[in-house]
Amino acid sequence: MPFFELFLPVFSVLLSFISPAVAIDPSTVQLDLVFPRNGSIYKPVYPFPIVFAIHNAAVAWPYEFIFDWSIYARADDGTNKDTDFGGFSVDKDQSLSLPDQFLFINSSATIINTTSTRFFLRTSFGIANNCSLDISAANPGGRRGYISNGDPLWFYLSPDGELPNILNLTECPKTISTFGIHGSSEDPWGGGPRCPVLTDPSSPPKKTCAFKPDAEVARQVESAMLRTASCTSGSWPNATGLVQQCAQQKQSAAMRSLSVECLLAALLALFSSIAIMI
Repeated sequence: MPFFELFLPVFSVLLSFISPAVAIDPSTVQLDLVFPRNGSIYKPVYPFPIVFAIHNAAVAWPYEFIFDWSIYARADDGTNKDTDFGGFSVDKDQSLSLPDQFLFINSSATIINTTSTRFFLRTSFGIANNCSLDISAANPGGRRGYISNGDPLWFYLSPDGELPNILNLTECPKTISTFGIHGSSEDPWGGGPRCPVLTDPSSPPKKTCAFKPDAEVARQVESAMLRTASCTSGSWPNATGLVQQCAQQKQSAAMRSLSVECLLAALLALFSSIAIMI
C-alpha cells in the first residue's frame, strides 16, 4: 500500500490508504479506533501507538474537517490529568488531495513516563460549520459546527500487560463516531460559496466491523513506530522498548563520526608536518 505524510503545525501523522471490510453508505463519515482497545491492559512500550481508521473522509474534506484525540490519566484521588493529544484540522480553503479511506497513525511517549496506570481516551470528530441549522435564540449567529464527542474509552498500563498487538482476530475495532453529509447548498451566511447539508439524523447508524486490521496494517504501524523512535533497525513492539536500542544506535553513529573526525585531524597534522619538513 502507498504511504504519504501530512505535516501539520504541532505534530506529524502517517496516513495510509485502507480498504474497508464492510461497505458503508458513501454519505457517512465514520471513525474507528484500531488501537488501543477498550478495557485492555498493555505493557508501557515506547512509542505507544494511537491508531484510527477513517471512512468516507472525502465528503468532509471541503468543509473544515476536524478530528482530535486526547488521553487523560486517572489519578488515585479520582482527578484527571491531560496527558497527550493529537489529531488534525483541515481548513476548507486548503487545497489537499487526501484519501477517502485511511489509517491515522499517531503515537504517545508521554503516557509511559507517568506514574498512572489508568487512562481514558476521548475524541472529537466532525466539521467546523454547516448550513443545516436554523438561526435561533440559542444560536443567534446561525453558524454552528457539528462535532461528535465519542464516549471515553479506557485502557491500562502494567508491566504484566500484553505487548501492543495491532492484529486482533477476536474483535473488530471500536466504532466511535459517525456523521453524514448528503450534499451542499449556498451558504446563507455568506461565509463561502458552498456549505454542507447534514443527513437526518446527523449521526447515522454505526457500521460495525467496517475495518479489520491485517498483517499489512500491523507492518505499517510498526514502521511508523520505528520512524518515530528514529530507529533504522530492530523491531517493535518488544518487551524492553526501543529507547535503549535507539540510544545505542545513536551513540554508535556518534562514535563512528568521532572516529572519522579524529582520523581526519591526524591526517591533517601529518600533512602539515611533511609540509614543514619540505
